[in-house]
Amino acid sequence: MATRSKSSKTPTGALDHLLTNVLVAAADSPLRSAMKAAGATDILDFMSLTKSDLISLTWQTPGDAPTLACLNLADCNKLVTVQEWYQSQPTPSIETWFTLTTEIFQTYRMNKVSNPASNVTVSAVGTSLPELVPASSDADVEASFLKGTKRSISDYKAFKYAKQLNSWGHHLPATAAAHGISDVFKPINESTTPSVKEIFKHAQAFAFSVLTTCVQEPGSQTLV
Repeated sequence: MATRSKSSKTPTGALDHLLTNVLVAAADSPLRSAMKAAGATDILDFMSLTKSDLISLTWQTPGDAPTLACLNLADCNKLVTVQEWYQSQPTPSIETWFTLTTEIFQTYRMNKVSNPASNVTVSAVGTSLPELVPASSDADVEASFLKGTKRSISDYKAFKYAKQLNSWGHHLPATAAAHGISDVFKPINESTTPSVKEIFKHAQAFAFSVLTTCVQEPGSQTLV
């Protein structure tokens, strides 16, 4: 049985919190084995995994007669739903993961099953009833973007060698999503109101700084 832990508020600590305190995964559980098989050592690695990635993961069971094991569909769906919960939060960040509890997650799953069309956000404020989130003004949204999530270029790994392309290609969008700037990497900018356009400019400037700092592979630097 998993022992509840007080994880440090880092990407690695966030994954430990999710597995130990939310999903209550024991040390030898399939969930932990799947993360190990995927090479996921922190929450950013986890967020880069798709449902097809999770379904295709396999590992050998320990013992004298090892067999090939994989996640069952129920566990796959739990992990995908956790990702959806995070992405549904107003200003998701690393700190957001530490507001998630088993009870909040169960309530979110129940709301999703009972009302699939609902976009209700379940937060740490309460777990017995869905929280009604009031509409925010553009100014509130912009202020929330600038002050609500801590962003640092040091959170992004350097891309130095061509062989890193696949892993870095997963790392970059996952970290950008955690920082709330994933819209910058979409082919079409759907910004509408003036404040939302200003947010996009802030995000774009930060993303450019990330790319100019982290893309160090000679053949790729000319594309930045």
